Amino acid sequence: MRKSFYVLTALAGAGLYAGEELVKIHIATKFGTGGDTGLCAAAEGFSCSDVARHALSSIAGLPIAALGEAFYLTLLLSVFLIRFLPKGKLPGIADSLLVASTLGVLYSVFLGVASKVLIGKLCPWCMVLYAINLGVALTLFFGHPEGDGKGAFKRALALPGRAGFWAVAGLMALSTLGAQAAYAHRAEKAHQTYLLRKAAQARKPAAQVQVAPGNVESRGPADAPVTIIEFSDFECPYCQILAKGLKQAQQEGAGPFKYHFRHWPMDDACNPHIKGKFHEDACNAAYAAECARQQGRFWEMHDTLFDNRRRLKRPDLQGYAQTLGLDPERFGACLDDPATKTAIQADIAAGRAAGVGGTPMWFINGWLIEGARPPADLIALIEQAAENAKAGKAQPPK
Repeated sequence: MRKSFYVLTALAGAGLYAGEELVKIHIATKFGTGGDTGLCAAAEGFSCSDVARHALSSIAGLPIAALGEAFYLTLLLSVFLIRFLPKGKLPGIADSLLVASTLGVLYSVFLGVASKVLIGKLCPWCMVLYAINLGVALTLFFGHPEGDGKGAFKRALALPGRAGFWAVAGLMALSTLGAQAAYAHRAEKAHQTYLLRKAAQARKPAAQVQVAPGNVESRGPADAPVTIIEFSDFECPYCQILAKGLKQAQQEGAGPFKYHFRHWPMDDACNPHIKGKFHEDACNAAYAAECARQQGRFWEMHDTLFDNRRRLKRPDLQGYAQTLGLDPERFGACLDDPATKTAIQADIAAGRAAGVGGTPMWFINGWLIEGARPPADLIALIEQAAENAKAGKAQPPK
């Protein structure tokens, strides 16, 4: 059991780390303060935040990642009991862990398939946990202290009558209560920070600004009572959140409203208001979107660029253009055309004149709002703006 003890200890530690990363992502996604970065944006088809938004990511309001942390803590404590208590002191404890970890592997398979089929994205940190779950099950099977991993499944129905089962169940119950309390505290803290941010913005003097919609055709009905004009950057994680939130709000029937996209890349290659290197591929991404617009595929390119926010090099952009069926020669020539940069800088100048200094910043019927918002908040703002427009009230939605 000594080798298995070290392997299981390492796996439990890795599981706690990966679970903590997922809990942080869940909280950031819930309160509109995070997007896909690092591992979560490492490949096309990856998105931790999209998966975190889905109902399958939680059980009774608690992220399954937090339940995973409870399991790995239980595993860690249990293997210490197996290693250091006299042999036979807690009969059935290894069997209980093996059965539980096997169920965890089956649940991992279900979640992985559901993620791909229902959401269309894979969560890489989740896949790390799936691999850890498999490693735990295999280690317990082949390193069973009684040398009988296969027999554990034959003894499964008798486990409730053994002390080890109740030791594992008790540790899991206590760990779950602890994980629930920790998550509730952190979620409440994030919620309060979010409310303070909203209150600070509400205290700013409101002014309605006339902002032209730019060259991009709107998404939404032309006669909608609510118009949103967003200044955005394809490399910005918060812009990605806002873009997905607006699309979701429209799909859920908020409004009706229409929204326009205008460019504000945080990249000194085309934005004179950015000093130094920041989003080094944002200007190229903006050029690609403008070139797609010229071929009638702006919104398709818009969605593709945000879905691949960390892969915006020129070969990537050319690949996206090919996937979208754009004329490759025309697209390539457009990327190099000085007029394309001029078009982007016209958006930048318009944004600067309207008070834009970062991203995302957006205007709802002329009222400035900063930062990303969860879809529920977007829907509330849109509905309030529609009511104000109908009543002829010149006041910002709140």
